[in-house]
Amino acid sequence: MPELWIAAQVRKRAISMAWTPGLVMDYARALRSIVHPVPEPWYQRLSFKWRDDRKAGE
Repeated sequence: MPELWIAAQVRKRAISMAWTPGLVMDYARALRSIVHPVPEPWYQRLSFKWRDDRKAGE
């Protein structure tokens, strides 16, 4: 799970530094994606939307 690795890296760096607003936001975003995973990746959702829009235009 890449999100777990990202959260661990952010936390490891934050131990030696100050928790800046951007660092907190990155950490929260990584944790949110672990706790509330998206059912399908963004590239699949985008490709389905693109296909639907293309069919509607024809």
